[in-house]
Amino acid sequence: MCIGKKDNRREKRDEFRTCFSRKCRHVTYIYAKKNGKYSYIGLTHAEITDNIRNIPLEQNPNPKDNRASFMRPTADTEKVTLFEKKPKKDWHFSKTDKKKAKAVIKRSKKKRK
Repeated sequence: MCIGKKDNRREKRDEFRTCFSRKCRHVTYIYAKKNGKYSYIGLTHAEITDNIRNIPLEQNPNPKDNRASFMRPTADTEKVTLFEKKPKKDWHFSKTDKKKAKAVIKRSKKKRK
């Protein structure tokens, strides 16, 4: 690897962290890291965010929370420095919710091209 050359490879992730940017300010599902940015899907308790209907989750990823939770229908990117340093422990998607997340990721990749 040459000195000064950026690494453009996408590093896969499977974790939950809180984002502190103006855009999200919620716990997010991070699925990739590239060029100092995380690719993520926002999670919320609201059915509608910014006049867009969110995707309902079968089970809340937070094991300590029984309230209904929703996934944003679009993926986004943000600088790594705007997220918690350590991922949330014991947070996970159910099998059906994981499929929903993969569909959102796939849709967002199509839109970027």
